[in-house]
Amino acid sequence: MTQTDTFLEQLKEIVGDTRKFIENFLWIRDKQQRLVKFKFNEVQEWYWPRRTPRDIILKFRQGGFSSLILAEFFTKAITTPGTTAGIISYETTSTQMLLEKCDLFYKYLLEKYPQIEWPEMRYDSRNMKAFPSLDSKLYIGTAEAKVFGAGSTITHLHGSEMAKWEMRDIENFLAGFEEAVPKKDNTRLIYECTPQGEGNEFHRKWLAAMSGNSVFTPHFAPWFMFAENSLLEGSQFASPACRGKFAPNADEVLLMGKHSLNLDQIRFRRTMQIERKELFYQEYPEDDTTCFITSGGGVFDKEKLKRMLDRCRPPSIIEDGLSTWELAVPGMNYFLPADVASGAGKDFSYAGVLDDDLTHVASLRGKWKPKEYAHRLDDLGKQYNNALIAVERNTGWGDAVLDELINVIHYPNLYHQRDYQDVNKPLKVGWYTDKHNKPSIISAVRDAIDSLQLRTDDEILIRELLNLRQYVDTNLNAQYKSPPGGNDDGVIWLGIGLKVRELTPLGGTRKPAESYGYSKR
Repeated sequence: MTQTDTFLEQLKEIVGDTRKFIENFLWIRDKQQRLVKFKFNEVQEWYWPRRTPRDIILKFRQGGFSSLILAEFFTKAITTPGTTAGIISYETTSTQMLLEKCDLFYKYLLEKYPQIEWPEMRYDSRNMKAFPSLDSKLYIGTAEAKVFGAGSTITHLHGSEMAKWEMRDIENFLAGFEEAVPKKDNTRLIYECTPQGEGNEFHRKWLAAMSGNSVFTPHFAPWFMFAENSLLEGSQFASPACRGKFAPNADEVLLMGKHSLNLDQIRFRRTMQIERKELFYQEYPEDDTTCFITSGGGVFDKEKLKRMLDRCRPPSIIEDGLSTWELAVPGMNYFLPADVASGAGKDFSYAGVLDDDLTHVASLRGKWKPKEYAHRLDDLGKQYNNALIAVERNTGWGDAVLDELINVIHYPNLYHQRDYQDVNKPLKVGWYTDKHNKPSIISAVRDAIDSLQLRTDDEILIRELLNLRQYVDTNLNAQYKSPPGGNDDGVIWLGIGLKVRELTPLGGTRKPAESYGYSKR
């Protein structure tokens, strides 16, 4: 029997259960530097059953993700033949700390459990731990080294604090790494980071994952998930302003109600806000959108949108791309603006139902071919008292939706747009967005948010509003769009809906569609 066979036989009841191995055999130093058995904290408990072969983790600082992933990869390397694992950190100090934890794991395997014949761990280099009898290895290094993975097949890869990696060719670097990890169920590729502002590669990948345009599963861990993030009344570590008894303000009451927080957690929050100032939402995120936004970023009011996000209710009905918060009220006028995509690619077809009081009562979002989307709009419009449907016709996809609504479905209430440059021209069915009216669309959305008239519970829409940015092109024209990896489909339908409501008399404009460029079949 070989050394490997002996080892596997000794641990046959536990080798297949990574968590059991970690909590039975690995030792670690806690925050008080005491040597303790590795026991999962509540954040690690939450993440463990949610793991997938491709994960992206947005987290608060010092929650234990890096330690957990290191323990997982070390366990795989020492128990599973053929494992090639890598952990890529952003700087030398954190790399050294991970290497020391790895050495600690192995040291106390030998000292605490000498009855087991553990595989020998060799140091092929300062950063490479190898287990020759298992043909396994674990590399821990910095992103700037760019030495691990070239030409290799990697089974487990963790990119730690990816937004802090400093390199010019990060897209090519990441593409090479992702190609090195086979698309197999027994592999793991993880990106994990605290939010570090917008526009970096981590932010782009997060937005893509949240939009459903990525193979990565997003996992968001807010600061209040961790029990240690609280301060007792009278704690010497609390800010003097909240060390004793205090009454939470309106925003804190909202946060406490939504997430079941207590005053000790709010005391911690206030203290960290004083200490970390504008960095608080990056280091201790509360939602997965505002944490990326730096001071002054964004087209719309961040604080008002954050309050809207905190107040969001789940839909009462969710069914096949349709989310419903309120059913139709007899006699109420409804508007149904619709942004149209091809049904493929990263963009979504996205429509929303607004009542005449600017309450957003339903959303339709998905990737459908234009004809199918038209029938879904027809069904939704009829649910809401033959809502006035305003389809953006900027693309051939929009034309295809309108053609189906007019010539096949014969929907009775379609919006017709007047030419703002020549009011004598005949009206045209649908809505056309261009450089002349897009600023007014953005202005209408901003006014609805600032005046607190808009009421929505759609978290996807609010995130898109938070993410929208203004850029200036080479001709000094303002351009509004989401950062790379994000979507702005919801911003478009909302802006169209607000303008349509402003420009349309109650009851809509029921004109014969064929007289405006569409002929019946």
